[in-house]
Amino acid sequence: MIVFAPQAAGPLFRVRESGGEVVPVTVLDEKRHETGHRWPCFLPDGKHFLFVTLPAKQGSFDVFVGSIDAKERKFLFAASSAPSTPSRGI
Repeated sequence: MIVFAPQAAGPLFRVRESGGEVVPVTVLDEKRHETGHRWPCFLPDGKHFLFVTLPAKQGSFDVFVGSIDAKERKFLFAASSAPSTPSRGI
């Protein structure tokens, strides 16, 4: 599964590695004045991912955990940078 942001603003989407239907996996929260979700980073279970919301607030990003199976999300913490996948040397 691939989770990606196709545009500069908006939610994240998912698609199977082999292609197919593109499905939104996050929803912008208007109450929080979100303009975009970015930098998804999968967790080891392959179903959950970390992502940040835009715009950044007071110099930090709100980091959430989301799932490829549901649009619900959970706030984790505020960070000075986006989460990233550890490098896997080639």
